[in-house]
Amino acid sequence: MKHPLAILCLALLIVTAHSATNPPVPAAHPEANPPASDADHIGWVERCLRDFALLKRGMTRQEVEGRFKLDGGLQSASPVRFTHPACPYFKIAVGFDFKRDSADQGRAVTGQGDKVIRVSKPYLEAPVMD
Repeated sequence: MKHPLAILCLALLIVTAHSATNPPVPAAHPEANPPASDADHIGWVERCLRDFALLKRGMTRQEVEGRFKLDGGLQSASPVRFTHPACPYFKIAVGFDFKRDSADQGRAVTGQGDKVIRVSKPYLEAPVMD
């Protein structure tokens, strides 16, 4: 990353604005409600980034879906956009190795056992709602 401090500050601004204008959303993730102080926000963002860093090549689609939420909107078989459970503005794109059905014009056939082959850098983007 060329400007990690700038990205962190931008993330803090977005999270602060989001948490100030929207009530906390209950979620299964233990840190779904961001803390109030600036120092706590920085720690919270760092933990979210560490969660993304746990995604590795070779993990299964099922493992990824167990840790992160699917982003809304249209998705393809690969890459797939996921959001952090604590903040839908924190996203990552994950590429999977999936099968194609040759009898059905090469249609993508996805499954829980598909393996991760690429993981993007985490990024910020407004959530997509269905």
